[in-house]
Amino acid sequence: MLSSRTTQVCVATLTLGLAAGSALAGGTLRIAMTASDVPTTTGAPDNGYEGVRFLGYPVYEGLVLWDLKSADKLADIRPGLAERWEQDPNDKAKWIFHLRKGVKFHDGREFNADAAIWNLDRYYKKDAKQFDPPGGAVAQARNPFVAGYRKIDDYTIEITNPRPLSYFPNMLPYMLYSSPAQFEKTGSWAEFAKSPSGTGPRSPRKPTASIRSSAGSSPTTSAPGLAPTSSRTSSRSTAEAVSRSGRYRGVPPGPSPAPTNRRRPGTTPASTTPTSS
Repeated sequence: MLSSRTTQVCVATLTLGLAAGSALAGGTLRIAMTASDVPTTTGAPDNGYEGVRFLGYPVYEGLVLWDLKSADKLADIRPGLAERWEQDPNDKAKWIFHLRKGVKFHDGREFNADAAIWNLDRYYKKDAKQFDPPGGAVAQARNPFVAGYRKIDDYTIEITNPRPLSYFPNMLPYMLYSSPAQFEKTGSWAEFAKSPSGTGPRSPRKPTASIRSSAGSSPTTSAPGLAPTSSRTSSRSTAEAVSRSGRYRGVPPGPSPAPTNRRRPGTTPASTTPTSS
């Protein structure tokens, strides 16, 4: 059985591998995720931070990203979809983000200020067509300090905080950006999940409702010089440590068990709330 420490090392190695360039790129990287199911593929992954690691950062990017080039020190932030940012000199509660030019979503559409504002509306504007209740709940819980935002020009946006916050950029790697055009094409987040489109180094090829997902490399990533170390990844959800260990060691996996509501005698069933992507 893999120890907790071993599992953490495997996860760190995978994340670094997706971020760092390598002359040995090629082949398929198979991953066993510690998750009850494959995370949602809309750019607002569920299944906790495991979802962000495996179907968040590989496929999508934020204005700010973690710098994962080094494995021997804590990660700092680095430019992502925003190439630089600064506080408004006249109002420290406002941050100005200068967006990277030339970035495209996997569907070929350009990332710009309109796309950035559209995504912020997805998370924070409840009457927007694209408002995503599950995704918005996660975004607002992780970053409750977005009091307002606006477009300044085609490649500049402003985000307002309720008070001056020097650490605000460090909260932005958790907010990822999806293609507005792909959402308009598919009509809903449930349909978008079947053919996702972000700007990350991976482009999902066969996302499924459960069990597994695969992704190929994509040339649209906004971070210059950061390329995947393999040409394809295949992710499988494994909630049990024994199954995860076997799959990590190359043992052919058996069928994943279906979710059940079994409980011990004398206990009360846990309540569940359905969610949609």
